[in-house]
Amino acid sequence: MISVPKKNWLLLSGYDAASHQYWRSGLTHGLATFNWTQLSLPPRYFSWRNRSNSLSWGFGDYPELNKPFEGILATSMVDLTSLLSFRPSLMSSKKILYFHENQFAYPGQQDIHLQLTSIYSALCADKLVFNSSYNKETFCAGVTQFLSKMPDHVPNGIVDSLNQKSQILPVPLYELSKLEQLTSYNQHAPLKLLWNHRWEYDKQPEVLYYALKYLKNAEIDFTIAVIGQSFRNAPPIFEKIRTEFSELISHWGFQERDKYWGVLTESNFVLSTSLHEFQGLSVLEAIAKNCIPIAPNRMVYPEYINPENLYNVPNSHSQEQEGQSLANKLLEIYQSGIKNDHSEAKKYFWDQLKPRYLKLLTE
Repeated sequence: MISVPKKNWLLLSGYDAASHQYWRSGLTHGLATFNWTQLSLPPRYFSWRNRSNSLSWGFGDYPELNKPFEGILATSMVDLTSLLSFRPSLMSSKKILYFHENQFAYPGQQDIHLQLTSIYSALCADKLVFNSSYNKETFCAGVTQFLSKMPDHVPNGIVDSLNQKSQILPVPLYELSKLEQLTSYNQHAPLKLLWNHRWEYDKQPEVLYYALKYLKNAEIDFTIAVIGQSFRNAPPIFEKIRTEFSELISHWGFQERDKYWGVLTESNFVLSTSLHEFQGLSVLEAIAKNCIPIAPNRMVYPEYINPENLYNVPNSHSQEQEGQSLANKLLEIYQSGIKNDHSEAKKYFWDQLKPRYLKLLTE
């Protein structure tokens, strides 16, 4: 029997955050028929890392970059254009840019230099892959708005070109292969709440605080698991939550993976207060484990969460008002005994997405 040599692929993660690590490690393990060379840079010094990763790889000691590759699969944090100019031997490889997020939909002030770099990289790539429709739409809208600010000499057809080579392909749920058995909840069962996000400002933990305060004042029977990845400078509101709701907290802080799945299984509602979400892996994992989601009616959530489970966020509002809106939606669903329709989560499982990833790399 003649053995067919594996195709060489280069996977580049320019800012290797936890979700990026999860994506690439699962992908390379699940597609072991390819010969992967992986290079990643640690997720710190965000702006510096995004602008200088091409410099690090272009002139650093990376002899593995000298071999031929069938293709390059890079995250959108990679300055692909500069890297190819520094390493011209990579120019003939197929080039796929994967967007976990985009530089145009971050809350707060945005970096014009990072936005422009992402446009250059997108134009340089042969294919663009986004983890959600929301991600793709906000990127293309952002590029359109960005180009409208250029004073003159704006080329035609840039956004059309980007659209034509774009597709949607989510980050898979690698560790899940089946949905938990459906159950329903009513007003006689205690609420077992879950908040499982990064402990950073863009996840709006202040909204969680106000929601919990509202539920406690209403004398609702509940417990809350506040878990997720934390960092050195976590928002101070977390200590306030821990102090004021100590008797109601069932789990706190980072959980190892086995323990994490156990917490999801114990919970019956998963809450999101995020201001910044392009796919929402933590919410999807909880839904697959039979948690009923309560999330804001913005960003990616309408793509896979029933509209009845989305709380309204008015254009002009305070975090306290949003917290009350979340709590009211939670109580509305809790008291109605509505079943959790979690069938949408299945399409994110690896066994469902693997053929599409294979097609992406082989077509």
